Amino acid sequence: MFINIVNAIVAGTLGALVGDAAAGDPLTSSLAGIAAGGTYLTLIFEAARRSFARPPLVARFPTHDQGGIGADPLIKRSPSDYP
Repeated sequence: MFINIVNAIVAGTLGALVGDAAAGDPLTSSLAGIAAGGTYLTLIFEAARRSFARPPLVARFPTHDQGGIGADPLIKRSPSDYP
């Protein structure tokens, strides 16, 4: 989370530099910096919300008693033993 805030500050600074180069007015550069930093932070928060809002995935690997990794190789199983 800390790096996202740092990146938003950098985006705001670059936006302020672009606003200053375009108009040279302090109000314009301030508003451009605020808009750039705020937009970046909003997009990052939305991406994080969408990324972590999903339910966790269900593990679908064989367990020990179903003949998966680590099962006893000497025990012979028939296909009807598996669900």
